[in-house]
Amino acid sequence: MRESASARSFFAAHLQRSGYVTDGVGLFRVVAPLDPVGGIRTAVLEDCRTLAWSTYTATQLHRMRLRRVACS
Repeated sequence: MRESASARSFFAAHLQRSGYVTDGVGLFRVVAPLDPVGGIRTAVLEDCRTLAWSTYTATQLHRMRLRRVACS
């Protein structure tokens, strides 16, 4: 499956290293964000419940409907 440039740029802008995102069920820490300019086309997220790291493409991230979590 081909990654869309718009999906890559969206997640590159919204996934910040050490930031947190949620799909409404789980909480994830961004270990390594996408960097399309640098040629990095996958992001690494850590599941905060299991502490497992997983790699995701921009398309997979888009399908997860992730939202940023504001830490206060």
